[in-house]
Amino acid sequence: MRNVKNARDVLNFIRELITFIKQSPKRLSWFKTNQKDENMTSLRPFCPTRWTLRYTSLCSVMDNYNELLTFLSDFSKTEHNDAGSKANGFFKQLKTADTYIMLKIVIKDTISNLRDTFHILWKSAKKEWSDLKLDAPKESRKRKKPQKYEDGVTKSFEFSPESKYNQIHKEIIDHILSGLQLRFNSEIRSFLCNVEMFLIDPKISPEIICTFYKDDINIDKLKLHRDMFHGIIKGQGLIVSSFADILNIFKNKSYLVIHLTELRKCIQLILTVPVTTCTTERYFSMLRRLKTYTRSTMTQTRFDSFPTREHATYSCPWEKHRFSKSKPQMDIVCP
Repeated sequence: MRNVKNARDVLNFIRELITFIKQSPKRLSWFKTNQKDENMTSLRPFCPTRWTLRYTSLCSVMDNYNELLTFLSDFSKTEHNDAGSKANGFFKQLKTADTYIMLKIVIKDTISNLRDTFHILWKSAKKEWSDLKLDAPKESRKRKKPQKYEDGVTKSFEFSPESKYNQIHKEIIDHILSGLQLRFNSEIRSFLCNVEMFLIDPKISPEIICTFYKDDINIDKLKLHRDMFHGIIKGQGLIVSSFADILNIFKNKSYLVIHLTELRKCIQLILTVPVTTCTTERYFSMLRRLKTYTRSTMTQTRFDSFPTREHATYSCPWEKHRFSKSKPQMDIVCP
């Protein structure tokens, strides 16, 4: 998406707009007073890394488009300072249909089947920006064809706004599809698909697992436990077609966890493999939320004692308290 100039510009604009409103309690409160319905979506922070969170942020701007125009117009007329000047710049940019149509393009729900359906999006956007009374998109200036390509007749050619944004629309889709293909056609994904096929189909050999995990897993024992697993579920009339089916069976039948130890170990290892960098980012986000919650619900003294390991057993509670007072240097488990 960043490779397309128009898409990059509108994403940066939305990020600056949301930051401008949310970084000031006064401006945020002023904006909320312009929201007529109490159930309207509030502005979502613009995540710098994850597209799934950017999508909700862009949708919140689209849902509050008219309210944003009203707020920015009133704020720029009332505040005669740098913030008012900045709000006026945001208002002029948001007032153009160019910004609106680009916002519609980048938050479109489906991707691969949209290359040849731009006229539907354009018709819908045209009606919506007319209802919002936005400035119509400007036509590109006329350009003359170079003389060396002329056939004796001087003609000028230009792109209409619809053809201009149709070209941008297709360029964005191509970049998104290539990015998705690059993201999901990775070595780790291929490995996990092969492991899934090994667990589902008893006829597949465990060579790829042996090459990857080496001595961490007993391959002969794993193959035996896999065959035993399929024999058990076949006798019960169960069918597995994916790794999720195997995982659900293990959750519901605890005796399989006890007896098929090597298969259980393989499943545990597969569940801990981060498929993409997004998976890792989610883990860090969860840890950060946990840390923020912990800090906000206890004092610093208690927080210092919270993420520690106990190296000894104390007979009385007061002994443990005395030790923590005399030994402030603790072995911290998490940052």
